[in-house]
Amino acid sequence: MKNLAICIACAALLTAGCAATKEKGHNPLPDRFHQLLEQTTQALDYGYGYDQKLDLGLVYNYSFSKLNAAQKEKNFADIVMKADNRHYLSFCLHVYGIYAETLYKKDRFRADKNWKYYTYLKKYLLPPLKAYLDLLEKYLLIKDPAAAGKLSSYHKSIKDDIERYYRELAEWEAIQEENSN
Repeated sequence: MKNLAICIACAALLTAGCAATKEKGHNPLPDRFHQLLEQTTQALDYGYGYDQKLDLGLVYNYSFSKLNAAQKEKNFADIVMKADNRHYLSFCLHVYGIYAETLYKKDRFRADKNWKYYTYLKKYLLPPLKAYLDLLEKYLLIKDPAAAGKLSSYHKSIKDDIERYYRELAEWEAIQEENSN
């Protein structure tokens, strides 16, 4: 009976965690951000997608993405400067969440000595995502200088949420495994 109560409590926590972050197998950005994501990545000649195997959103660049970078950044700036400040801040924080989750998984793969996925994240997924995020945050601070004082606390909160989500997921999986034995 005690195990059943623990299972129910963990299921409630896990459900709340999934609702707060994302559903497995879906793009982690809410629909309200898709237009801004599409416009900003197109302006830079970047792409975006979702890796189902790793359950990660991704932003990637092409070999030609660096050509004419100054003009592409100007096009990017024109788009983001027209966006509502609060909407843009929220968008930046969601992209940071994707970045933080990718970092978390990279570190987990390193700890687990899963070198294939560790290398994939470190060398191929993180660099373009970081470049995109850096550009987003650069223009966030231009648009809204007051955001500078809040950004590090937002980042810490997002990282903490991701760590808590995966900790609760591991606890839930351990209970499921224990109950199946």
